[in-house]
Amino acid sequence: MILFPWIHSMVKSWKFIGIYLVLGVLCVPSCVKEIGNVETEYFLENHKGESVVLGRIGVVEDGVEKSWESPRIDPSTNTSFRIFIRGRRSPLKVSHYLRGDGYFSLRLPPGEYTLWRWVYGFPGGQANTIEPLSVYLDVLPAKTIYIGTLYIYLPSVSSRPRRLFGADRVKPRHDIVDEYGMAMAFSKNHYPHFPDSLERHLMRFFR
Repeated sequence: MILFPWIHSMVKSWKFIGIYLVLGVLCVPSCVKEIGNVETEYFLENHKGESVVLGRIGVVEDGVEKSWESPRIDPSTNTSFRIFIRGRRSPLKVSHYLRGDGYFSLRLPPGEYTLWRWVYGFPGGQANTIEPLSVYLDVLPAKTIYIGTLYIYLPSVSSRPRRLFGADRVKPRHDIVDEYGMAMAFSKNHYPHFPDSLERHLMRFFR
């Protein structure tokens, strides 16, 4: 009879642990701070050591490169692509929804970061990368840095609607390309005070 309360207590403890684990998994996308592209005024001010990272994500599905409208209007009828970035030696976790052709200019503190996850949402479902994604980047203090284009080559997934999470575990091909000239032309068009040159520190794959 003495064992029964102890067993009951252990069962209750495991239930609580299970609940916390489930909540932790659900919190991964929602507990990440979302950041947007920097504003034009950024390039006229002193931002005390923070840097701008300029890059692009090119998503090619079934041989056709995608472009992105305003995100999250209605996930049941619109497509979106969200990237997740986290510090390699810091707790910082941020995410960003792609716009247009996938160019982004993000303000980040200096340090080492990994592009560790992406989520491609489309009507009827979504596709997730296999974690962790093996891409990392260095952000130098008080610099505007060009990190290149990460191309993600997907098989056809959005043309076959699935329930939420039904299209995860997609195994795409990734490639990092230096498109400095195109990126500079785009940035000078969108940011009148953008610098005339950038330091190149391209994203790299873990080996």
